[in-house]
Amino acid sequence: MKKTILIVDGNYINQITYQKFLSSLCHEIILANNSLEALEILKSRKIELFIINVRIPGINGLELARHIRNPNDLNQFKYCHKTAPIIILSSDLPINSPDINDCLIIPVNKQLLVDKVNEHLSTKNSAD
Repeated sequence: MKKTILIVDGNYINQITYQKFLSSLCHEIILANNSLEALEILKSRKIELFIINVRIPGINGLELARHIRNPNDLNQFKYCHKTAPIIILSSDLPINSPDINDCLIIPVNKQLLVDKVNEHLSTKNSAD
């Protein structure tokens, strides 16, 4: 079943690279340049998985993940995203946070990203 994945990264080349990495999975992929664009998308779209660079314009990726999990205004988003997997991309050390499901180090390995997306979407499907 086709899922919707939101990639949030301030670097257009990274967005396109990750989109190409995941193209074989046949999911719908939406791109956002920053946290504000991502939040705007969440007002009307159901997202099944997030891939967020920790260093994005606006609020950083971890703050965005916190906001996705616990929105200030419960009516802010049309759909609840509390259980949607969040994969954070970091160019530094691995990050642990209760608001994320996984952390991958940049540069991201194509097969690892594909495997993590498949893993998290299949885990989410079995939990639904």
